[in-house]
Amino acid sequence: MKAKFLIVAAALIGFLSIGLSGCNHKCGYSDCGCGDSCKGEECECGEYNDKPDPPRPIEEIQPTQINVYIDGSGSMKGYFAKGNMTNLVQALVSLDNVAGDTAVTYKMWGSNVKLTKDNIVTNLQEGRVTGKASEFDKILAPMVKEAVNDTLTILMTDGILSSASNYTSRNNKFTDDNRAALAQKIQNQLNGSGKAVSVYRMTTGYNGTYYNKANKPVNIKNSTRPFYMIVIGDPANVRYFDKMAEDDKISEVYDDAETLHFATAPAMKVQIEPIDGKDNQASAEDFNRESDNFDYTYSATMGFRVGAELPEWIDDNFKKAQIIECSRLLIDDQEMPYKAVVDDDWIYFNIPDSKVEKLAGTGKPYTVRFEMRNPAIGAWRQFSTDDDTTPDSLTTYLLNDFMEALRMGAENGNKVILESEITVTPE
Repeated sequence: MKAKFLIVAAALIGFLSIGLSGCNHKCGYSDCGCGDSCKGEECECGEYNDKPDPPRPIEEIQPTQINVYIDGSGSMKGYFAKGNMTNLVQALVSLDNVAGDTAVTYKMWGSNVKLTKDNIVTNLQEGRVTGKASEFDKILAPMVKEAVNDTLTILMTDGILSSASNYTSRNNKFTDDNRAALAQKIQNQLNGSGKAVSVYRMTTGYNGTYYNKANKPVNIKNSTRPFYMIVIGDPANVRYFDKMAEDDKISEVYDDAETLHFATAPAMKVQIEPIDGKDNQASAEDFNRESDNFDYTYSATMGFRVGAELPEWIDDNFKKAQIIECSRLLIDDQEMPYKAVVDDDWIYFNIPDSKVEKLAGTGKPYTVRFEMRNPAIGAWRQFSTDDDTTPDSLTTYLLNDFMEALRMGAENGNKVILESEITVTPE
């Protein structure tokens, strides 16, 4: 298993479209050909189907244009020294592989010079193109604006949180208030845009001058430093990029990168079902969907369980304890003290008889809600530092503040990355 951390984030996954009514046959709906009217009957294959409705389709749309911005700050020059650009070059020029006819343009932030796949390495190494610091409180707005009509925008940067000098300076007086205000400005550029963000963290050679938080030069020779490719676009376009990276169809450098994903989450398969192995349990027939919405009736008073299929990025990269810790079940917006169980790519919550009986006694509808908070961004704290007086090969100054701002912006302030809900009416 690769050491990568994936985040998707803040898409409202939809509601628990489980469909335990309908054609209850293992051979599947398409094989039955009889829809909801065939409940309890058998298909020609002679088996019953207890499968829930399939999840919503996951769109992965190929981008037709990729616009790449390159951080033009002084510290970036250390990446461009000859002999140190191996992974950085691969990350930039391999973007041509995202799709056969995808057009890729390159431009250094703060410069009007257009770069190409053929001349970018020489121009960067020989210092022919100069730019300015990637002012994160300014640069994301045009990137979001450009990310339309199947266009992806990508920022190649060292990830050091910085801003325009007339707003706040990166020096010893860079207070928590400055950081919070800057993070809010970054967040605001993404809020409400409907754009997804994926971040790829890679390392490459570094030989040059690094400017620390006091804006003092630190000479670094023949070392390594992390750099970041920040991908912004419509969720379907970003999912396509992520899938290409995961399948090693862009470059191995992307496949080996640590990653975060915000607002890219696809639909989950979810279901309500009898508690496994419980005597006197409810049956699938006790759950009925009256119409094609997310309102269900439950004709029994026995406990049941809520199950959600875990996305592959969660199942592959996090331990069961982490998944359980980040998940919770709410009934009528009240968190329930029920322990989750992870089993074979699914997470389950049992709702006991006593709770169901009490809810049924009211005769009123109630909501059952599953939520999962982001388990991945915390793992990136090891890559962040509040003090880069002596820069190292692992950490990036205020990276955690930057990633939180990106996440909160893409997710519109929602810290829940997966959420789903149904309404249950006692019958």
